[in-house]
Amino acid sequence: MIIEDEKLSLLKEKLDLLEVLEKSKRKSMSWKEKLINFFSVNQELQKARSTYNDNLSFITAVKEERERTQLRTTQWNQYQQFRNDIQNLPRYTIWKNAVYAKKGRKCESCNKSGNLEVHHIRSLHSIVRAYQIGNIKETKMQVLLWDVNNGQILCKECHDRTNSSIYRV
Repeated sequence: MIIEDEKLSLLKEKLDLLEVLEKSKRKSMSWKEKLINFFSVNQELQKARSTYNDNLSFITAVKEERERTQLRTTQWNQYQQFRNDIQNLPRYTIWKNAVYAKKGRKCESCNKSGNLEVHHIRSLHSIVRAYQIGNIKETKMQVLLWDVNNGQILCKECHDRTNSSIYRV
């Protein structure tokens, strides 16, 4: 960003210098020289202004994209922390154990019995978004989050292949 700001600053200085030169030359020239000079300097000024505006637009777009990226990163980190908070609730452990008790200790997809995880069929992420759950207290009221029928036993490999695996760290 420093490079873009410096480049923009240099272009602005060049633009200002060209305008000062144009004004100083006009005083000691004949009208023909002034006219010729006016057109050549005017073209240079237009190029400099165009370059300045192009760079300003580019730099503004880069800054806006960085701000959006920082916002998305912040929101993602907040979601991950919220997800961890939910998974650390005693109620989450009770829900997991209830799913294991109902569905057994084998992957429902490939029948492996090792490295098992409990998967929300309707993902934790989609439930949080759909019901606009914003804090731990609100999770206690959300029935679908704790519904044993919304749980599935999967081995780690099968769980990683689910669409919702992108929301897990």
